[in-house]
Amino acid sequence: MILSGSLTDDIGTERVAWSIADSARPGWGGRYEVTAEIRGVRVSGSDFTGLEPDSPTTALPLNGAGEIDNCELTVLVPIGRCSPPAAGDHLLLTFHLGSGRHEPVVDAPVSLDGLTILNSQEERLEDVLGTLLRQLGDREWQCCLTCGLSDYDPGGNGNMGMRCHRDARSQYLAARGKWEYWGVPVTEEVPEFYRCDLWEPRRPGTGYRG
Repeated sequence: MILSGSLTDDIGTERVAWSIADSARPGWGGRYEVTAEIRGVRVSGSDFTGLEPDSPTTALPLNGAGEIDNCELTVLVPIGRCSPPAAGDHLLLTFHLGSGRHEPVVDAPVSLDGLTILNSQEERLEDVLGTLLRQLGDREWQCCLTCGLSDYDPGGNGNMGMRCHRDARSQYLAARGKWEYWGVPVTEEVPEFYRCDLWEPRRPGTGYRG
């Protein structure tokens, strides 16, 4: 999955092609990884708020932990799989990093049929997209957040990412509540806005998030 976006810091703005794919890191089996090349430097991380350069660099703003910081990252997420179709619609996520802030917000309003429906400021992608889904009304956005086979870790999660259970479909659909959900095998971790060919509508009351 390749998404366009940018990085803006004191030096200026750089266009970025963000790649989100299964990670090849040892011990990261089943997890996705965000990677990109910015100013000739490859960066990677588990989400947009913990990106690190793969080699020492002074070309990017880094904090004491070696993570990209003190800048603004944008990610353009297509929401074209809506029903009725809305192929030209998109969501511009903006991550403000610095001064203890690691929060995704939606600075640029999302428009459908010329009508602005979203201008949200939330810290978790779940909340940002949840606001969007409520505003979509009768439209159905087919993504992992709306899929009947996805859920969140009861032990807590960061500001992006959820669990997919497509390889344990029957077991997951039979789970009701937190305690039945704990033992369901996890196929992989996915971003909320991702979608695969096994997407299916969510059944109310399923799994941990109900």
